Amino acid sequence: MDTRTRILLWERDDGKCQICQGPGQEADHVIPRSHFGKRRRAERDALDNYRLLCTPCHRRRHDGGILSP
Repeated sequence: MDTRTRILLWERDDGKCQICQGPGQEADHVIPRSHFGKRRRAERDALDNYRLLCTPCHRRRHDGGILSP
């Protein structure tokens, strides 16, 4: 993720985790990168495919515990 996209994500999500509303620290792909393949990089890395999460929510998401806010 480039710096500009990271700033836009932070501003859009008001610096908050989109699941628990705590302080957001990590960018999460809403649709996982693996679902796109190599040829659809622009779609995969579009701002609307990111959301800001805190570290605990991001971990739970990748452990299969959280699928959406």
